[in-house]
Amino acid sequence: MASPVEGEKQPETGAPAGGPVVRHPYLDAPETIQPGERIAVTVALTLDPLTPGVTAKAAPGGKLTTEGALELPLPADAESWPIDVDLIAPGFDAADGEPLQRRIVLYRDNDSDFARFDLTLRSDAVTGTTRRLAARFYHAGRFLGSAARPVVVAGNGQPAQPSALSSSGPMAQGEAIDLDVGGSVPDMDVLVQFEDPARPRHAAVYIHSPHIAGAIVGSFDLPDDAVGWIEANYAQMVTLGSRLRSASSLTAAADGDPAAQRKRIVAFAEGFGDQLYRRYTPREFRQVFVQLRAEKRLSSLLVSSNSPAFPWELVFAPGGDGEPGGFLGITYRIGRWTPRDDGGLSDRPGGEIVFNGVAAVAPHYAGRQALPFQQREIDALSALSGFDAIGGDYAAFEALVRDPVGRFVHFSGHGAIGDPLAGEAPFAILLEDERIDPTTWRRIAGAADPARRPFYFFNACDSGAAKVMGGFVQGWGATVLESGAGGFIGGMWPLSDETAATFAAEYYARLVGGLAADRVRIADVLREVRRGFYATGDPTYLAYTFYGDPNLTVIRQQP
Repeated sequence: MASPVEGEKQPETGAPAGGPVVRHPYLDAPETIQPGERIAVTVALTLDPLTPGVTAKAAPGGKLTTEGALELPLPADAESWPIDVDLIAPGFDAADGEPLQRRIVLYRDNDSDFARFDLTLRSDAVTGTTRRLAARFYHAGRFLGSAARPVVVAGNGQPAQPSALSSSGPMAQGEAIDLDVGGSVPDMDVLVQFEDPARPRHAAVYIHSPHIAGAIVGSFDLPDDAVGWIEANYAQMVTLGSRLRSASSLTAAADGDPAAQRKRIVAFAEGFGDQLYRRYTPREFRQVFVQLRAEKRLSSLLVSSNSPAFPWELVFAPGGDGEPGGFLGITYRIGRWTPRDDGGLSDRPGGEIVFNGVAAVAPHYAGRQALPFQQREIDALSALSGFDAIGGDYAAFEALVRDPVGRFVHFSGHGAIGDPLAGEAPFAILLEDERIDPTTWRRIAGAADPARRPFYFFNACDSGAAKVMGGFVQGWGATVLESGAGGFIGGMWPLSDETAATFAAEYYARLVGGLAADRVRIADVLREVRRGFYATGDPTYLAYTFYGDPNLTVIRQQP
């Protein structure tokens, strides 16, 4: 049964004595810049709005005022707070070679210190394009909010245009203040920002933790063939799982021996995960991971990235002090996030949701599309309190998406990945009479009531996969979350019908069992169900990815 979080300290609400801390993000930079030019970018949190054109996003537990200021979720018992500032600047290099991270101090009754970053725009920048500068604010490892502004790349004959306010000179840096900010902060909060998410290669890495002083900042490069190599390993796991289920031999020596087949598949999956850890994870990630693991302070990880290509759940990390290694998705609570440039999706997920029952959509398929174990899956869900069977046609599904009433929405059916160049939707789920793609979803899904956020589980072939289309992450995870969902679960590769049904039944049984203690974490439930991989050897147990806060807590609905 999943571990409840009864009695655990809950997050601060961010209302210090004398009222909440409200500040305008200050992000000062030239409006235009030429390739190869050096500029100064200044970041702060100010009482008054001083930099027009800056847009802000609030963190969970915080708010965005009507004037565009951030209401910051900070502890109440302090006169000042150390704030870590990460600058996200794709296409720029730090002119001084220093990491794009600073620490400032925010004062209760005044502006914060100012942080200055000296940047150089790379010479290959294309004239007429727009670069986006973004600042992310943290306190003691907790994300507070973000701000962004555009910068236009001008032609060689156009001088850079300064912004309304520009600063010069070195800026003050804050001293560390040790404050407790509550128990909902991930032990590792990792941001991996690729220069070109459509072809993920070079990335900046920012790591925050409540257990380390300040931020860890670095960069790394994925090999050119990384995405193809990852997808080839997905395909091999699908093939191995299919052979296991059909009881065909993998080798002559293993003929008719399911135990030998399971051992072979486990060895392959762990080998894949070991290579992911040793060859493809950033060095800074490994350093912080090893430190926190050795200090026994690592339980939860949040990985945010503008590219979904890397399967963090499948990373097989070594153990410490003689302990065996394990998949991150089994050993730790792990969640993913996909920050967006527009205002539709927060830069960080929320941490709490109420269980209001399950609405299940199970389209009936005929012929070769029939799912023999779909009914077994729905029968298991129907035993849950608050179960509601929804029709598998477009009209019924549209009505559910428009008003999910804060329920857990479960889709049991087919998913598909199409070729946009052939006029196909890149992602779709198949209903009885229509295909639903992310574009259609955005049209029919209104923003959910924050107090009644739904949770989506798409138990469909390829539903959790995501690719980059048109410069943003277009996959089901990001799509349903931007419509106000509290979280999303889906499969990264084709799922076995039988194992998918078993996985879903066990997931909901453990979820409801954990709610007997009033609350339970989604990521705890998932990692326990994923352990079925070792009992069965079926890679389907490893296919599920979770978009949301790794500490997302489900609370039992009060009568």
